[in-house]
Amino acid sequence: MKKLSNNLKGIIYILLGMFIIAFQDIAIKILSTNTNLFLIFFFRSVIGVIIIFLFLKFTKRPIIFKTHFPLLTLVRCLLLFIGFSCFFISLSVLSYPIAVTLFFVSPLFVTILSKFILQENIGFRRWGAVLVGFVGVYLVMNPKFNNLNVYTLFPVFTAMAYATTVVIQHKTADKDSLFSQTFHILFAAILFSLVAGIVLGNGQFDIYESEALQFMFRKWEISFDTSLVLLISLGFTFSIGISFIFQAYRIASPSNIAPFEYILILYALLLGWIIWRDTIDLQSTIGLTLIVGAGLYTFAREIKRKRLVSVQKPLR
Repeated sequence: MKKLSNNLKGIIYILLGMFIIAFQDIAIKILSTNTNLFLIFFFRSVIGVIIIFLFLKFTKRPIIFKTHFPLLTLVRCLLLFIGFSCFFISLSVLSYPIAVTLFFVSPLFVTILSKFILQENIGFRRWGAVLVGFVGVYLVMNPKFNNLNVYTLFPVFTAMAYATTVVIQHKTADKDSLFSQTFHILFAAILFSLVAGIVLGNGQFDIYESEALQFMFRKWEISFDTSLVLLISLGFTFSIGISFIFQAYRIASPSNIAPFEYILILYALLLGWIIWRDTIDLQSTIGLTLIVGAGLYTFAREIKRKRLVSVQKPLR
């Protein structure tokens, strides 16, 4: 009975956490029109570090910065920074539901990488799920090869980078704690953002008409209106949302709660329509269904075969 109760609590934490993450994504999409991408990363990471540090202090938990895998930790942090930079850039030019849907191909990349890095035996059915999922990606991207929207590739790259970090964490999680890994990611984001700010922050490269390129190369400055409020709120939404999701994975069975992360697609569809009147056409709806179906089938097969690489870590 207690196990069932914890699983139900975990599902509630997942649903709440993904809802908060959706608002973080929306805030970043709004800020992409007048704020530099790496300034957003810097603010979010600094506030996130402060909140997590205070949480550990007040709960009297150990604060550990050390990693037992320095090289793998550096690779993981770099991949996450570059990967989610690509995702946030895509938000500046794509509809929010499309960007989120394309990101959720990540479990399929985990399957592929598990084969080549962890030497896991992947059966015919899971390879079939991978193929179906990528057909879904093709339908959502709707590529016109004489005029491909390159930014539809960005969430897919984010998914691939993220999947790589999942496989890396599979090797490191036994010695590096959850909070220490979170600190590593946030401190790395602060460092990488500062480097980007030093190199690009004076706006000398902000000479392009593309909204995505302006988002990257815009001068580091803050307008003291809603932008400042959104920047500050980002750190809170990120920290609270991630804490809810990690708490879900701490108290509940990962195999039972991981599929509920797909609720973010529903949130994206709903909030995208409310705020920007974003809709998706029939072809994208079919692609979305194939991606979600392939991901859920991948989870189900891993649970059945007791190989839970894809479901041992949150998708966001």
